[in-house]
Amino acid sequence: MNVGVTARDLWKTYGSNIVLKGVNFEVHGLTLIHGPNGAGKTTLLRIIAGLDLPSSGSISVYGFKPGTIEARRITTVILERPLLFEELTVGENLGLFSKITGNSLEGLALEAYEKLGIQKFLKYKVRDLSHGWRRRVDVVRALLSNPKLLLLDEVNTGFDVDSIKSLGELLASAAERGLTVIATTPSLSGLESIASKASFKCYVEGGILKCD
Repeated sequence: MNVGVTARDLWKTYGSNIVLKGVNFEVHGLTLIHGPNGAGKTTLLRIIAGLDLPSSGSISVYGFKPGTIEARRITTVILERPLLFEELTVGENLGLFSKITGNSLEGLALEAYEKLGIQKFLKYKVRDLSHGWRRRVDVVRALLSNPKLLLLDEVNTGFDVDSIKSLGELLASAAERGLTVIATTPSLSGLESIASKASFKCYVEGGILKCD
């Protein structure tokens, strides 16, 4: 199986604050990165997504440098704050992103749409949804781009027990289809349905990452 993301001696500092310390890993399939708040999880995810630069070391996404056109074409990210237009309805958002990506609601995006129960909120404006439902819609939005790499920050936030189970099934399905999926969380507690399907579980604390 092709390695999706590779990091070599990756460091990130902000002034005198060291956030990541010599991170090394090669992952594919479904990976869960867990650790306390402030441990460096989101910073690492942002570097993989090309939204931030490492201070030193190297990282590649299917052989491409994050942030390049090639990497951006195959990467999609779901941040804690959904990337949706609040004044538009759910249906209008999905229609807009379908036009932007040139892809219709099929494959994994359709699976997410059905598993996460989005159809009953199509006429609701995003601003009127709870944070949890916004996050579920954002999952569908992200998958409309047909990515090879899916990044999901704070997978525990905004999802209840039932939706976590559905999300776990969806992420496992994505990995089975050949995607690399990397999700972060402060704790694995309550995420057993996702952790049991992960190819790699990594723990980060004090900027040091260890995977098994």
